[in-house]
Amino acid sequence: MATQLQLRRGTSSETGSFTGAVGEVTVDTTKDTLVVHDGSTAGGFEMAKADGSNIEKLSKSGATKIATTSSGISVTGGNSGTNIDIASFTSATGALNINCSDLSAANPTWTLRTFSGEPIAFAQGTDERVRISSAGDLLVGTTNNLPANSNVQGIALSAGSFGGRLEASRSGGAPVSLNRVDSNGSIIELRQGGANVGFVGTFAGGTYIGNGDTGIRFSSNLDAVIPVTSVSGAGRGSAISLGYVSGGTVFDFKDLYLSGGVFLGGSSAANKLDDYEEGTWTAVHGGQNMGTTGRYTKVGQMVTLVLDATSHPSATSSSSISGLPFAITSSHSAFNVGYTDSAAGLTGGYCNVNNSTLAFTVSGGISGRNLGASERVMLTATYVTTA
Repeated sequence: MATQLQLRRGTSSETGSFTGAVGEVTVDTTKDTLVVHDGSTAGGFEMAKADGSNIEKLSKSGATKIATTSSGISVTGGNSGTNIDIASFTSATGALNINCSDLSAANPTWTLRTFSGEPIAFAQGTDERVRISSAGDLLVGTTNNLPANSNVQGIALSAGSFGGRLEASRSGGAPVSLNRVDSNGSIIELRQGGANVGFVGTFAGGTYIGNGDTGIRFSSNLDAVIPVTSVSGAGRGSAISLGYVSGGTVFDFKDLYLSGGVFLGGSSAANKLDDYEEGTWTAVHGGQNMGTTGRYTKVGQMVTLVLDATSHPSATSSSSISGLPFAITSSHSAFNVGYTDSAAGLTGGYCNVNNSTLAFTVSGGISGRNLGASERVMLTATYVTTA
């Protein structure tokens, strides 16, 4: 480098007021940059350094497009035009664009869009958090658009072939939590064709579900399931049926298991049915079991016995039958004998409260009437018990 070339030079202040000749190059000694002149523009045109450290803005047609600011970079798309891509980041086959709907509008729509079918993902570090798939599905914490169906964690709001479908899936906890800040009322509203078809809501600390004026409320405070109107969750008594009959078709439930009682036709103790039972019993006559077991039905405190049996050949003659399934209480009651083999005049008797037996009497009287050995008897008896 035997030959030395020196150009005219000056500080940034001096360069700013200097108008050089066409094609002349000078040096800004403050910035250590070259300046090209056109013979008319004071200050000329500063050239960029290799590291770009002196670039403050990029312009086109005299308008600034990219400029550095005290906090970062400002990108300008201009003052007019619609559907303008302000910035584009391209790859070999695709692009990511920042688009403005109307550059002259006060509040335009800004759109972040890909060139064609590429997904857009948002990450923290190397971990992807949110994705908009090529089908338009919004996926949070997953790349699967059906996380619940696929039994993987994540949230998916689908816009593609499953458009309008929301799925949430979580391991070890509730995937959905909904809260009504205050007051009673609906938390979820269900619709079909735009019309309301049901509610899930809260009332008095409980949860109700239903449609229109028909619903049920689950109350942990009362340990009860209560019929309600589903609009507000308020109680609705004597109005809602369990099951339905339509055109001869019965829509009924199968079995009902209760450990308490049923109040029929009212809510007082007299309306409570707390027991129903069916079974068999073995009649005892003259110290021996009779040959055939009888049957009984117990409804509440009322017991009905049916017996068709023959006394044992070794039985002693006796005017009573014992072995009743429940003790007789409260008062005597009469019973009818429909048939005996040979005991003439034995047409009935009474349920003896004193010793819980069926006592035979002579027809039309109160005297006892014995039943002998090997004698068949058919009878029906009803009595009251507290068992």
